[in-house]
Amino acid sequence: MSTSSVKRMRAPLVLVCALILFGAGCSSTKKPAYIPGQLLNDTQRRTLSDADREAAMQSYLQAHPLATSTPDIATQDTAAAQARTIAAHETPERVANFSGDAHHAQGMVRLFTHGQEKHLVLSDDFTVDAGLDLMIALSTSSAPITTHIADVTSLINIGTLTFSHGGQMYPLPTDLELNQIHSVVVYSSSFNVVFGTASFDE
Repeated sequence: MSTSSVKRMRAPLVLVCALILFGAGCSSTKKPAYIPGQLLNDTQRRTLSDADREAAMQSYLQAHPLATSTPDIATQDTAAAQARTIAAHETPERVANFSGDAHHAQGMVRLFTHGQEKHLVLSDDFTVDAGLDLMIALSTSSAPITTHIADVTSLINIGTLTFSHGGQMYPLPTDLELNQIHSVVVYSSSFNVVFGTASFDE
């Protein structure tokens, strides 16, 4: 067998070996970024793109629709009355309006110092899209967080959002420096998707 014939036989063999080594010779499907209908893990919440994170949340909500229970009216009215009382008797140190990107959010948020206490107060016209495990948090970052939370440890979590609409009040840590807070964020802790942001710097 001539040298040229050996070379011609060896070339396809080398190509086949390379295809096998790099996986290009096998028909395979790309591993999905998330499993539809399931919650994301910590790594996925941090690394998925905005579009994938939003799609994962919508897929989960299709498989597990949110409960449509009506909030207790008396409890909600009491929360709204407490918020109005603080707003009527104190001057807010910080004021901002909510807006949303992929989700709807509106209304005013105000930060108050009331005696030895500090409070976050949402206005009567506050409203945000219903979502899974919505949290309300403060951010010290000067750049408003509008789409997703890459690192939840950068936030000061105030607690679970009690109502998706209407006036309400949340106590803040008494040692919190309100002038260091740049924005308030409502987000889904299960998917790190932002539902609304109110920036005090705008």
